[in-house]
Amino acid sequence: MSSIHKTIAHRKTLTELCAVRELVVDDLRAADKYRDSAAYMMQQCVRYGLPSNAKPRYDLDTQIREVDKIFWNHAFHLTGIDSVMDRQAREEMDRNMQNGQVPEFTLETVRNMFVELSQDADHMFRRGVAELFRRLPGQYQRHEAYRVAPKIICRAVVRPRFDGLSLEINGYASDQLNDLDRVMCAIQGRKFQPRALESAMNAEFIEFGEYQDDRIKAVPFKNGNLHIHFLDSDLLDGINRTIAQHYGETLARGAA
Repeated sequence: MSSIHKTIAHRKTLTELCAVRELVVDDLRAADKYRDSAAYMMQQCVRYGLPSNAKPRYDLDTQIREVDKIFWNHAFHLTGIDSVMDRQAREEMDRNMQNGQVPEFTLETVRNMFVELSQDADHMFRRGVAELFRRLPGQYQRHEAYRVAPKIICRAVVRPRFDGLSLEINGYASDQLNDLDRVMCAIQGRKFQPRALESAMNAEFIEFGEYQDDRIKAVPFKNGNLHIHFLDSDLLDGINRTIAQHYGETLARGAA
């Protein structure tokens, strides 16, 4: 079993989540039924029935879709599938859910969804790694294999804090940094904590300091650039091997 599939470990069974969701939806339906009954009884003696502030903001179908959306996101996080979903897959999923295309969180749909995602996990992960390291330095050509160098320069990633005495991660660059941490954790088989790397860097960038752990060293500059040095050769080899596998080619020679 690959390290990617080991990451997709069920910390809480999906069957349990589906059972809880069913209870929640049953209660929502019961509440809707009782509310309709209350509205009918009130209309028998009061012209307008229930006051507007006693009515739900959304109809029952919308309420159930919102509940299902939360359960899907919770399941993706608990099972670890979100750690191997690349940016394209996550954006597509978010867009579908925002447009109301939320499948019911039932045992059948959950099993089908996770079987499909698990089968596609390696492809999504490799594609995500290739796209991430193409975007970070902002200098790689599209649709071409490349090799990540031990040092990369990421432009417009940091900015001055309001006091002018420190630097911090740019808001729009935080997602890329979060993706970098997610990828490194997946390759090394570590638990991924969203925004942990960004928070740790911001803490060290006070008074223009540098960040370093056992994987990388990050040096911020006032011009907005962030120099990232890969300290773990095995990690860097894993990144480059993943990129090469994505393109179906041998490792590119030399730094891009």
